[in-house]
Amino acid sequence: MKRVKNIWESFLTNSIKSRKKENNWRTRNSIQMKSSTKIIFKNQEYISFSGNDYLGLSFNEDVKNAWKAGINQYGNGSSSSGHIVGYSEVHRTLEEKLSQWLGYQEALLFSSGYMANQSIVFSLMKKRDSIFADKMSHASFTEASMLSQANFKRFAHNCISSLHLLLKKHSGKKNLVFTEGVFSMDGDFASLKLIHEESKNHNAYLMVDDAHGIGLFGEEGKGSCNVFQIHPEILMIGFGKSFGICGAAILCSSKMKNYLLNYSRSLIYSTMMPPSQAVALLESLRQIKRSNNLRKKLKINVEFFKKMTKDSQISFLSNFSESGIQPIIVGDNQKCLELSKFLFQNNIWVQAIRPPTVPFGTSRLRIVITANHTFDEIKKLVYSLRDFFDQNEYKK
Repeated sequence: MKRVKNIWESFLTNSIKSRKKENNWRTRNSIQMKSSTKIIFKNQEYISFSGNDYLGLSFNEDVKNAWKAGINQYGNGSSSSGHIVGYSEVHRTLEEKLSQWLGYQEALLFSSGYMANQSIVFSLMKKRDSIFADKMSHASFTEASMLSQANFKRFAHNCISSLHLLLKKHSGKKNLVFTEGVFSMDGDFASLKLIHEESKNHNAYLMVDDAHGIGLFGEEGKGSCNVFQIHPEILMIGFGKSFGICGAAILCSSKMKNYLLNYSRSLIYSTMMPPSQAVALLESLRQIKRSNNLRKKLKINVEFFKKMTKDSQISFLSNFSESGIQPIIVGDNQKCLELSKFLFQNNIWVQAIRPPTVPFGTSRLRIVITANHTFDEIKKLVYSLRDFFDQNEYKK
């Protein structure tokens, strides 16, 4: 018994040492959100450029009041799986509104985007099937793909010729192509039009994870697929970003929904999201549809950030995107942590993102510009970045 305990203690100790040695150790900080752009930590206020609340709806008064009204009407929780008594009328209404908005036959609610992505893989993809995912795809999908019985291959980031070769090699089989609409760590758009055409040419289904595009781009915020005028067979949208809440939905055909209702173990054996949350999400959806001014403000803020950084001639800031996600790819873990700490000392909160979240050698600060940031806050961020790089002889 003692020897077994020592094996476990050694495993834990060595694993922790390894992460710390690589400057890859992670901790969590208990913070208080004052607003969508302000954080209180140990009685100090910080400007946050790390959250994904792109439109500020997490603090929207109408959304908050909707959730309160939902609690008064439906209580705090759903009490069970949706397959027992957890699925309510308001859940059904939310699914109907989402499917109508995005032009699908059906929508299916999940408790998280992670669960939704994993459910698709584990429910649909079997032995002798193939999954082809963009190399920069989210961990929720790639992890499930690696653990599934299906053949899993990654194509080079946004590279249609790489995808073409994979599809051609596995032609005539049940193939699923996966990409994000807007990539979570780089902020760039997928080449959705070309990926969609390539998938159709080889009779493969296309799945798009648009967690970072929905609500922000396209008509009424319908997302990146609307921008490129495509209709993938499976669309995943997250509620933890522009919706300002949490959870997710899969948009699909009626046949696909019925299949998932019967084969998705994560759906069947998980407690349904609270009805009160669905009430709040309905209000978030209403806000998103009419939030053209917020989307314009986000675009203005992103352009202002780009101009400020270009004028400041910061060499590390050349990986601009059209979204609110603006990465500063430093490369080295330690340097990345030093930059994050420097900003923290200037009351700016930007987390260092390191492997395995991003590829080795691409550690970065993932700056997120939102519609609610002010020009003065963006200026402070850029001037602080400039001061850091002026004081440190880092070369890209």
